Amino acid sequence: MSAGLYIHIPFCDHICNYCDFPKLYAKEDLQDRYLDALLGELEMSGITRPKTVYIGGGTPTALSVGQLKMLLDWLGNAIDLTCLEEFTMEANPENLDDEKIDLLLAYGVNRVSLGVQTFHDELLKSIGRTHSGASAIKAIKRLKEKGMPRINLDLIYAIPGQAMEQLEADLETALSLEIEHLSAYSLILEEHTKLYVDYMKDRLELSENDVEASMFELVMDRLAGAGYHHYEVSNFTKGEPSHHNLVYWKNEGYIGCGLGAHGYVNGTRYSNTRSITAYIESVAKGKLPRTDSNQLEKKQQIEEEMFLGLRLLGGVDLKKASAKFATDLEILYEKPLQDLRQRGFIAYDSGVISLTRQGLLMGNAVFEQFLL
Repeated sequence: MSAGLYIHIPFCDHICNYCDFPKLYAKEDLQDRYLDALLGELEMSGITRPKTVYIGGGTPTALSVGQLKMLLDWLGNAIDLTCLEEFTMEANPENLDDEKIDLLLAYGVNRVSLGVQTFHDELLKSIGRTHSGASAIKAIKRLKEKGMPRINLDLIYAIPGQAMEQLEADLETALSLEIEHLSAYSLILEEHTKLYVDYMKDRLELSENDVEASMFELVMDRLAGAGYHHYEVSNFTKGEPSHHNLVYWKNEGYIGCGLGAHGYVNGTRYSNTRSITAYIESVAKGKLPRTDSNQLEKKQQIEEEMFLGLRLLGGVDLKKASAKFATDLEILYEKPLQDLRQRGFIAYDSGVISLTRQGLLMGNAVFEQFLL
């Protein structure tokens, strides 16, 4: 059984300067052909009874109302949507109108993750976003007025040129809107993006590491002070966590469908082609559009259990993990556990290891210690 279903919609009205996800400019004819192929892949994927469904992108709300309805109709026929723990759709402020909100609610979507990034127009422009701070606020208010049960805002910090005061103002704006769930990510420079090209050509100056760390601490402190539960490295909630993303962090199985999508089924990780032509042609031939499939060895599964689980502030229960893999992980990781505890990066309590505040600031360096 797969705990989650991820569906990728690669279309965007505009390509952001920092995004390396599989994406294409929105064109109605191509979207129609893609949706036909996507439904074909979903049909072949053996979906049973997932706990969660997450439609991401790209920008799912770049689809027309009719196209969204086609996808939601198929899901409603294949899955009992009323039994889902969570049904999430990503959206951008510029293409989320009342008609689309009504459609999502009618099909049981109970969580919208809104790509706000920042409320400062000059920073939005610098990273290639086309919405404004005012339009983001308007979209949030409409979601609340329409009765969307759960709303998540994605924020980015350490944007080139961003001042600490601007980040603080972004947090204050989000808090004033009484948002249940916030995700805050530092800007990551990805290859094959405009920001990366600008950086390589010395047209862009990135935030210093100490500034980025200070911004992360500001996020943690301000949201904790406002009553948010910091449950994952980049995620904070006053209510429900992201149940779908918990599937990833708990290293559970999930099916990924769509262009460039990834999945994890019965210990095998796979990825789909990122070529729209190859994707459509493969499904038309009755073949899953996979380009890579890898049955993980036991040591790889243990590694993933550790560094995914450590993203959760609740940590990893070593006794449970040891039983899962029939391997004593306290012995297997004796040296790194001792070293990380001495350096103050992890806490160890009743068999559970978790990141300390210092460990949160040094996350990737900590995770690397669990590679075998």
